[in-house]
Amino acid sequence: MDLSISKIYLKNFKGYEEVTIHPNPDFNIIIGENNIGKSSLFEAIHLWEKCYTTLIKADKASFYSNKTSRYLNSQDLDFIRIQSHSDLFLDPTNDMCISVTIKHETEDGEVEEYDLGFRLQKPATIENAFLRIYMIDSENFFKFAIDYKNQTSKKDLSDVIFIYQTRPISSVSQYEPYMYPVQVEKKILRGASQEALRNKIILKREMLNVLQASLSRILEVPVLLELPKPQDFKKKEFVEIFVKVGDKPFKELFLQGSGFIQILEILSTIEYINAPLKILLVDEPDSHIHSKLQVNLLKELRNQTSNQFFIISHNDQFVTSSNEGEVFFLNKEDLLLKELNPLNFDAFKRIKEELGGVLIHLELLSAADSIVFTEGGDDQEYIKFIYEKICELRNRANNFKKLSFFPLRGKDKIHMKLEYNKRVLGGLFQNKKWIVIYDRDFTTQSNDSTIKGQLGRKLGAGSLVYTHNGYCIESVLFSELDKLVSILNIYYENIDVDLSQFITEWFTRIDNNLRDVSSDIYKELEGSFNGQVKNREDICGTIVFNEIIRYWLQERSANQNCASKYMTKSFINKFVVDLEGKLEKQKIILADSDNTLEGVCSRFFFAIIASILDENLLFTDFENLFTELSI
Repeated sequence: MDLSISKIYLKNFKGYEEVTIHPNPDFNIIIGENNIGKSSLFEAIHLWEKCYTTLIKADKASFYSNKTSRYLNSQDLDFIRIQSHSDLFLDPTNDMCISVTIKHETEDGEVEEYDLGFRLQKPATIENAFLRIYMIDSENFFKFAIDYKNQTSKKDLSDVIFIYQTRPISSVSQYEPYMYPVQVEKKILRGASQEALRNKIILKREMLNVLQASLSRILEVPVLLELPKPQDFKKKEFVEIFVKVGDKPFKELFLQGSGFIQILEILSTIEYINAPLKILLVDEPDSHIHSKLQVNLLKELRNQTSNQFFIISHNDQFVTSSNEGEVFFLNKEDLLLKELNPLNFDAFKRIKEELGGVLIHLELLSAADSIVFTEGGDDQEYIKFIYEKICELRNRANNFKKLSFFPLRGKDKIHMKLEYNKRVLGGLFQNKKWIVIYDRDFTTQSNDSTIKGQLGRKLGAGSLVYTHNGYCIESVLFSELDKLVSILNIYYENIDVDLSQFITEWFTRIDNNLRDVSSDIYKELEGSFNGQVKNREDICGTIVFNEIIRYWLQERSANQNCASKYMTKSFINKFVVDLEGKLEKQKIILADSDNTLEGVCSRFFFAIIASILDENLLFTDFENLFTELSI
């Protein structure tokens, strides 16, 4: 009779007001914010088991009815982190409910489920003495007992369920006395399994080959265990097990590394347990284990098909190596929704592809007030650098963590990208402000306003759609040329060149080239425009290149202090090359080996922002950006 947990329901238990969890029948990895209740979930499962065993009658074949008073005494709750019984209840004036739905699938494919739930009541007058236990639906308990007996020919209900929690360990005692099976089981049940590590192995010596094979697969080298002879139990006080890893000599178990001991502790417990419902609660299984071996351990655990695993992990190796339906991200939104399901596969895949560190970024996304969509990953670094400069100059608190960034990989098909990613992330996170920041590129003012309206409707009410005052974010440096001159004089120090005159002449030349359809600059821009429009019909529409040029020149005519609209990365590169050519020996930006367009533009951007020593030199567009972002 193979069983698994299909649903866990908690109400008024510690930090849980009410939540329903739908676990995977085989493998569950639980991740989430600190102090959100991951460990409390393990405690709830243990508490449920205590209630279950407490209600089994002396004949082991049936349960007490609610007419019979059953209690959990204070000493029975030593596995839960509480100072008093009131700490068990989110609201101490109300009862607590813990229910576990056990699923049984028969050989012919029929599914039977049993809702085995308990209501726990704290006495009104006596503190920290006991908890009164009631069955929520006694008929489910009685049916479960009958079905178990009929399908297994066994009657001992205490043998149905075995729940064990393994915890991080770094070492074992040098001296471990021989124990009887009942002593080993007591060690396991009270969470001190490592104290009986050697005994678990010798009591299941028939599984030695299986254990050695598992260890060898995880460590990727042959592993041998040398066990004492069975008769040594009568001759010696302490158990000795010698281990050979690869080509190293045999050494006693306590001399092995912490990683090996951690792996052996988990595997030996798996082999020791034998019950229709085997629940393994594994807390930080990757502790003391090298990252290379973590994936191997995960594979090995997943192959243990006769167990249902619940794993708490803070390690991305475990998370990124998991399969669909195995990862649960516990956050405040889930607690408000009162439902916890495995991560949507699309969401999991997107975060893994775009952000790499799944766990870290899930936590960042969850903690932030706003989720910001950008064209690329570099935008976050640019925006963060600007913001830190503003905070530095104005002695302002840094609230950058209120934002979490998600790159869209370019502006192509931006409507579809936004719609898809908002839907995917919106399924994970509620009550977020949605923001998109993108470059203007080849757009007029009218075209840009149209795009903003379209994207705003995709994101919904309360969202923000923002474009920089320039062709791209780096172009903003050319939105106020008088400030740029001042900053360049700070950056290059003690120069003889009149930078104001240089900039005036340089942009006059660019303006003239834009008016000449036969110029190389005009043709270069037209080629770039045609390449972009081909992939951006959804946002560019019917706009033509001549209209773009006309708009740019009109903007220049109206404000000679601004040239940001047409400063493409190619133009920024030309500007830096001509500037440092004019300065002759002061080639600072171009001194780096990476003189690609991206490399030059990036170094120029960071150099200019870093050289701002007065808040009066801050570019207005960047100040407006953070006003809009509300940080």
